[in-house]
Amino acid sequence: MHIAGNMSTSSMLKWYIDKSGPVMPRPFTLSLPLIAYRIMMLAWALWLAASLIKWLKFAWESFKTEGLWRDAPPRKIKPKKNMKGE
Repeated sequence: MHIAGNMSTSSMLKWYIDKSGPVMPRPFTLSLPLIAYRIMMLAWALWLAASLIKWLKFAWESFKTEGLWRDAPPRKIKPKKNMKGE
């Protein structure tokens, strides 16, 4: 096997080269109590319910005034021009 690059040899294949600097970044953890998650989920659920009611009200008003299937607007037929440009 003629392996070249990345300092690989026929007995040891290196798949990648590390691109990090000499000092690795420090990991961190953001932790919140479970009640914070529950409050956020409650707020999202209340927003979703209120929005759904608003969207359904809008859809019902649209359906009530225009119906489910509307007629297409009439097409405007352009008069054909003759070769003289009249």
